[in-house]
Amino acid sequence: MRKREKTVRVIPGFGVSLGVTVAMVSLIVLIPLASLALTAAQLEPRAFFETVTRPRVVSAFGVSVGCALLAALVNLVFGVMLAWVLTRYDFPLKLLADGEFGLDGDTWVFSGRAETEAQKQAALAELAAAPQADRWQTSVTLLPPLLVC
Repeated sequence: MRKREKTVRVIPGFGVSLGVTVAMVSLIVLIPLASLALTAAQLEPRAFFETVTRPRVVSAFGVSVGCALLAALVNLVFGVMLAWVLTRYDFPLKLLADGEFGLDGDTWVFSGRAETEAQKQAALAELAAAPQADRWQTSVTLLPPLLVC
């Protein structure tokens, strides 16, 4: 009988986090939606359309759609502004905005990229000065040179 080799997961705790996510989505979205569908299915078509076309219900639909549209527009404006700033301007610790943070067991992991060796050394110095720096695993790689044709 062969022993099964232990595989290293890319995302530690994926099974538990997936279970919690599915449970929360079920409690917050699926169970109320199923209850709504069952209640609507018990109504006759005429009673259903009378309920759905009441002025108060139509107003509630309008408020919901209006709020969703407003939130999408606000996110669009601020998302474009943030993307513009992150790509066009240099600012202190921009490397942190371009990098990835993760948690591997009890060690925080940061992976980032730098354009020059000086930027790489500055970022590593900033991360080394952070609180509890001994719990950080850092790696900063240099970007490959840009080839212009």
